[in-house]
Amino acid sequence: MSRAEPMSRRWALLLVWVLLCSAGCQRDTDQATPAGTPSSLSPKSDLLVVTRTRPLMGTFVTIHVCGESRLELEAAISQAFQELERLEALAHPGREGSVVRAINQAAGKHPVAVPEEIFQILVLSRSVSERSGGAFDITVAAVSRLWSFLDPEARPPDRELLAQALDLVDWQSLVLDETARTAFLCRPRMEIGLGAVAKGFAADAALAVLKGYKILGALVDAGGDVAVAGSKNGSPWIVGIQHPRKERGELVARLEIHGDLAVVTSGDYERGFVREEIRYHHILDPRTGEPARLCQSVTIVGPSCGLADALATAVFVQGPEQGLAMLRKAYPVYDAFILSADGLEHKSAGWERRTDLVRVP
Repeated sequence: MSRAEPMSRRWALLLVWVLLCSAGCQRDTDQATPAGTPSSLSPKSDLLVVTRTRPLMGTFVTIHVCGESRLELEAAISQAFQELERLEALAHPGREGSVVRAINQAAGKHPVAVPEEIFQILVLSRSVSERSGGAFDITVAAVSRLWSFLDPEARPPDRELLAQALDLVDWQSLVLDETARTAFLCRPRMEIGLGAVAKGFAADAALAVLKGYKILGALVDAGGDVAVAGSKNGSPWIVGIQHPRKERGELVARLEIHGDLAVVTSGDYERGFVREEIRYHHILDPRTGEPARLCQSVTIVGPSCGLADALATAVFVQGPEQGLAMLRKAYPVYDAFILSADGLEHKSAGWERRTDLVRVP
């Protein structure tokens, strides 16, 4: 998750249901659906859930909004997508005019003035890097470009080239000046990539826009980084966790989300290749330049989707023992559900208090 991801990358990591009922339905041809409920609560027939999906940030972004006025819901979604497009233009490393591209091009030369939103992402990333002992590091971008995880016939990169690129990975060499609000990569050829944090941050930003309108609930799914507000017609939003060793759509569990919460999953199964019976996947350990080996998937829940995004990667790299210890010490309001490399489940102490985990046979 250290560089821009393709459309298919993470939509299957979290399968989000907007559960429907048929009573009192109103529909249009653009995915506007009536609110429904999976529980015993009676649905309110005068409420709508409007759903829109667009390709953004290297993936598909879907927004569900629940409320009474179709015009209000449509306006809210339109404004939220405008905010996502604005953030994508700032954060995409390959776009002309991108702040991230400017930082990379200025590596070893001079600091770059950074907009407030991107600076917040950089500060958050530095904090997680420090507290995770470097398990999360946005400067791993120099290593990521050596791997070809979209090609099933790919091979691991040359060892010498990997060692050279790994020498450029150092979160402490990204200097942030909070007074001047600038970012500076100290050495030439260093790079940053925000793929492991930007979509979560963007989901938070889109949700904040939606809350400015007269809505009763919303869910933003930015390619598997899910930010939720309120309820779906008085019922919980339902989010499924993909089983990392089964077919797409086969779940290990479902989450019933009550109130405002973010849910992010990182898994080793969506992008990668197998060579000589070894699975090579896109979640790299910044300390080795190799795919992390201690987990199959990590789901993080907490108040911020951006931070949950970064923590999902950090915990995946650290493994269950160190990852859960880090959460207890540094991020006590975030909880984790982990499938380790051997397929065993590991959960933080507060997981059940946070969500209702429904087993899938």
